[in-house]
Amino acid sequence: KGLSARIRRLNEELLHLRPPASGNPDHDEYKAGSDTAESASDNTELSDILFPEGHKKYGKKVPEEYEAYLFNKPAKCPVCGHGFNALMPRMSKLKLDRIDNDFRKHHVDFDTLWYNIWVCPKCYYSSFNYDFNNPISPRLAKAVQEKLEELKNTTTIEFKDPLTIDQVFTSYYLALYCAKAANANPLKIGKLWLQLSWLYRDLKDERMAKTAALNALEYYHDAFYNSKLDISPEEEQQCCIVLAELYIIKGD
Repeated sequence: KGLSARIRRLNEELLHLRPPASGNPDHDEYKAGSDTAESASDNTELSDILFPEGHKKYGKKVPEEYEAYLFNKPAKCPVCGHGFNALMPRMSKLKLDRIDNDFRKHHVDFDTLWYNIWVCPKCYYSSFNYDFNNPISPRLAKAVQEKLEELKNTTTIEFKDPLTIDQVFTSYYLALYCAKAANANPLKIGKLWLQLSWLYRDLKDERMAKTAALNALEYYHDAFYNSKLDISPEEEQQCCIVLAELYIIKGD
């Protein structure tokens, strides 16, 4: 993957060096081709490593009204030890609208999915906000850090204001990358895929929503039948219901 990313980057550089067909850099066709090349190169290396086939840019920006429901919460990265402030939804201000059959909660004028993942700005370790600060063993921290260094050496990851749905996707796929590097419980990986399916569904990308849901099914099935889950009876029942909903999406 690293070699492929470098080859793609070189090809993009060569593309920019190629003179326009008309010989005039102000020609409309040249401008269109250049814009296309730039937009394609923005995520070329990242898509090779993080994103599944079929994922694309969506360009949606965070609604301005979300700011009223957020506050800064101190976080400390369990991998590199870096301290930073992360944005956290103020749940006491949110009004629950409804809960879907797969337990997704919808709130009035706010979507918590945009802020469920915290990303360390220094090493890019990523995880759910509710367990980000939990310590991990030195052995696992080293394994995750090595994988993240490998990622940083082959691609560029940027998070800028205002927050976009594309950055949200990047944070989720970074969390998947870290979870796999840390040999996380399959239930955690299943939850990440499930929430990704919700995000794709919101964007009307039914193909990617189903892809993410089927990945979630694989990990939920593995968690329920092949792993020792340290969860309450209520959580176990919820896991069964989520499995049922995912099997419906599969058509089984």
